[in-house]
Amino acid sequence: CSMVLHPVYYQLLLAERPSVEEAELSSAVRWKVKELLDFPVEEAAVEHFLLPEDAYRGRQKMLYAAALRKTTLKSLVEPVEASGLSVDCIEIAELALHNIVSRLPQEGGGIAMVQLHEGEGFINLVEDGAIYLTRRLDIGLDKFSSTGNNTAFFDSLFLEIQRSLDYYESQLGKGIITRLFYSPGLPDTNSIGEFLSAQLGLNVSTLDLTVLDAVEGSGINTDGNEQLVRSASAIGAALGAYRLPEDVRAAS
Repeated sequence: CSMVLHPVYYQLLLAERPSVEEAELSSAVRWKVKELLDFPVEEAAVEHFLLPEDAYRGRQKMLYAAALRKTTLKSLVEPVEASGLSVDCIEIAELALHNIVSRLPQEGGGIAMVQLHEGEGFINLVEDGAIYLTRRLDIGLDKFSSTGNNTAFFDSLFLEIQRSLDYYESQLGKGIITRLFYSPGLPDTNSIGEFLSAQLGLNVSTLDLTVLDAVEGSGINTDGNEQLVRSASAIGAALGAYRLPEDVRAAS
């Protein structure tokens, strides 16, 4: 089975790609992020994925490294395997959702993917099927009310997203984002999409899993299926990484 890690369990660190051969890259990344961790690197499980060559205007090659304590990883895997399942793949939330976004119809322009959890969220900014920026958001669904006043929530979410879009254009040298998907796309969260569409001037919609071949041909009832919507990350992990160009594919 596939396991998706909640962002609370790991650090996701942006770092310059070490100037080493591919065979030595994983080891070099561990020592590259050593000073960025809040625990000894010897106790860490570290994986990374590369950013496209033209990210940051091509000035330097960059990557993201996900790190968590080995003991934490073990504590998450053991109960699953004790239930009789075998964990074949462990994915971080950012890449699990990206596995879905990269399979959506390409219409030109960049794509933003916003995922909200309890207490926090993240945004991925994608172009041509590759992640150029992923960033944690200090706002979560616990601050959202389906019936109450959400002014503070909307203001915070807008500022977080706008800050990411500005960075994408000014620092990474990329073009304009034209579409934004958000998850979870539940009836209670429709107002989030309406607000973002009005404030950002983008084509905003929920992450539609029904367009995926794996879902469309599965026999799953997709009409108003809240469980399906909430399982987006798990579905993304099960789908696996989309076949991107070799220089931007996730490295392990």
